[in-house]
Amino acid sequence: MSCPWGRGVFVMEPLTGCVTMTKEWDLDAANKRLGKETVVCTLTATDLRGLTTTATFNIKIKEEDDNKPFLSQTSYVYCATVGSTSGTLGQVTSTDNDVLDAHTTKKYEFVGSGPFSAYWTGGLTYGDLSSYAKGTKFETTLRVTDSAGHYHESPVTIFICDPPPPAPSSPNSARGASSATSGGIDNFLYWLIPALLLLAFMAGLAVYLIRRCIQGGRCGSCYQSRAVKTIRPDRPL
Repeated sequence: MSCPWGRGVFVMEPLTGCVTMTKEWDLDAANKRLGKETVVCTLTATDLRGLTTTATFNIKIKEEDDNKPFLSQTSYVYCATVGSTSGTLGQVTSTDNDVLDAHTTKKYEFVGSGPFSAYWTGGLTYGDLSSYAKGTKFETTLRVTDSAGHYHESPVTIFICDPPPPAPSSPNSARGASSATSGGIDNFLYWLIPALLLLAFMAGLAVYLIRRCIQGGRCGSCYQSRAVKTIRPDRPL
């Protein structure tokens, strides 16, 4: 038997014709997205007189769900708010090296006591913990299982804690507000100084004109009309 694409993997026993696979043909490692592959071999039969005949022998390989999923962390620690009746613990993820999407379907669950729940999306929540005091610790196990029943587990520790402090305001926004305020002041001063100089100039000009008006007696109420005296020459006698 000759198998160009499967040399050393598929072997036929010459006398019985039994075909065996000597090592794993891993479609996951080859990343075969269809989850199947066909290896084409050529069979040759020879009788005692040396006469031969050939035939094509197809070996179809199908993907098997043979890899277990793995949680992204070896352990988890969460905090549940003291006095609360429900809440969110966090979000977990996992990996699976199987090539077919159908073989990477997973479910999450808590294995142990306590009002804790896990969803297929990896979201973790807790139920009514209002009767437990601050500092109470729960120890449980998180399990992820694939469609073939392979699973992986990690320990989970949950404490009863104070609620988290409010998130601080962004330094960038504070700097932005400060810059905006500073920019407004700078713009105000930019226009105020020339305006004050112009006002001073106009005030000085007004004082100058008023003084000239008063000195010349020809400005408003300061204007005084004067009689014009005509001088005629004497007539000859």
